[in-house]
Amino acid sequence: MLLLMSAKRKRPRVPWLSLVMVPICLLWGIRSFWSHDVLAWQSLEQQQNSLIRTSYGIDIERLGVGVFYHERVAPPRDRATEREFFQTTAPGLTLISEEASDRKGDWLYRIGFGVDRELAEKPAFENFVRARIAIWLIAILFAIRPLRTILSARAKRTTPDEATAQAQGGGT
Repeated sequence: MLLLMSAKRKRPRVPWLSLVMVPICLLWGIRSFWSHDVLAWQSLEQQQNSLIRTSYGIDIERLGVGVFYHERVAPPRDRATEREFFQTTAPGLTLISEEASDRKGDWLYRIGFGVDRELAEKPAFENFVRARIAIWLIAILFAIRPLRTILSARAKRTTPDEATAQAQGGGT
């Protein structure tokens, strides 16, 4: 009985996650040409005589998906900047969708790769870091498993089984 169970061929499992993620990545990549989507965690902190706005998260723009960290400090006694912080910052998890930037980067940026770093100390301290990878590359990585499953199933159907070949050939 155990031999019969081990002799049965296991049917390959369908990689459902990959099959769902490939079209999502491709559609989001196409959408990224005209839309900049940001999923960020934002916070405001009061320290002595200044206000600090911190945000970090994931953004998708111009064929790239990236992680970022942005920190900005309001200058002491600058009520206009503090008011702007309170009006534009929603503490916690935030989804922002806006028009894509018109940045004319080098060819790596245009195909989805890049590292950005900006540091400004005047008039107020501001720190921004972002690393991006191409969303089409992520779609290709998700597509590997389904393609392997399809190709292996096709190869098994086209090549005759060893037992069938021996039966047809006379059992030599």
